[in-house]
Amino acid sequence: MPTSVRAFVAVVAVALPLGLSGQGDTKTEGRRKAAPTFEDFRVPTPIPARKKTSGVANHVADFNREIREVAKDGPNFAGHFVVEAFTCGSLCTEFVVVNVETAEIHFLPFDVSYFCSDYVLGTELVYRLDSRLLIVNGAIETHDSAGREIWGPCGKSYFEWDGHALKQIGGPAIPGAGAPPRPSDVKR
Repeated sequence: MPTSVRAFVAVVAVALPLGLSGQGDTKTEGRRKAAPTFEDFRVPTPIPARKKTSGVANHVADFNREIREVAKDGPNFAGHFVVEAFTCGSLCTEFVVVNVETAEIHFLPFDVSYFCSDYVLGTELVYRLDSRLLIVNGAIETHDSAGREIWGPCGKSYFEWDGHALKQIGGPAIPGAGAPPRPSDVKR
């Protein structure tokens, strides 16, 4: 082997384990692996926060009216929105996001199942009034085009609210993403 080739191989053999290739760079890895924080998605909070929690039953005669009434209690998410959750069965939470200024209801394309072994009661949805970040703890549940449930893996999923929809920014992939909405996802 020529001397110049031996010298190149020696330099590469020393450089790679030292992290000079960009791999092993703790600053880069730290940025990539860090979970999103509420502070990363701050929004102004011009409307006072709601002072009470509410419970909406998903079997009322006029579901949309009930949701809009609850939204009048004020926002709890992303400045002027309210996250309203209700059961969709055992160990399952369905939720909507409502603009408290316009009363527009945003139905979401997934539910949260919390059959996961590390689930802590009441933590399936974590959000704040002053942030667009919504954290889902559990398994994302969607439905395929035939209406069959598809459960994703347990974990923490991170979503950014853009004013009309949630965009996933971290965590396990949503199962069946891209499937058409199921009948319960369509505005009632």
